[in-house]
Amino acid sequence: MAPTVRAMGGELVIVGSGTPDQARRFADEEQVIGTMVTDPTLEAYRIGGMRRGVLTVMNAKAARHAVRAWREGHRQRRTQGDPWQQGGVVVVEALSRGGRIALHHAASEAGDPTDFSGIVRALESLARGA
Repeated sequence: MAPTVRAMGGELVIVGSGTPDQARRFADEEQVIGTMVTDPTLEAYRIGGMRRGVLTVMNAKAARHAVRAWREGHRQRRTQGDPWQQGGVVVVEALSRGGRIALHHAASEAGDPTDFSGIVRALESLARGA
């Protein structure tokens, strides 16, 4: 995803909730292309409107997502950071251009898939100035 984002004039920033050492290890293991930061206070998640709670992990939809991910070959490793914090995607225009939010998706439960085509459409919209 990062090469596509950069080709469209964007920058990929991944926000984790673990320690700085955990973020470094994750970035190395997953070969993160982009900026990796961490916020163990979860303030960035709160400001971003991301969901948190035991019921975002322990529910039928999250279980279905886990089965789907397993079948696709993805394996859960040791949990790092806040196990109840869900992520999401926010596509934000550069502050120098207005800072408009072109896309906001807060995961409703663990494993909630990201719509990568929606990210591309949001970047295209910002590039057009729409």
